[in-house]
Amino acid sequence: MAAEILLDGQSKALTQACIDRALGGDSVALRLALERILPPRKDRYVRLAIPPVVDAKDVLRAMTAILDAAATGA
Repeated sequence: MAAEILLDGQSKALTQACIDRALGGDSVALRLALERILPPRKDRYVRLAIPPVVDAKDVLRAMTAILDAAATGA
């Protein structure tokens, strides 16, 4: 709460200062600005074509398909 009170009313000025520094070549400010605009992804859905698993023996085929896809970067 203390930090919010200290920064209250200053968000526009601080944001503009960060943007100005980023545009001026400050790589830390640039990274900070970009991470706020487009934050690093923490998850990503992957679609894979895997054979259906009906019984235990199908698990090996499905796991092989998953490992092959991971190994090739799919």
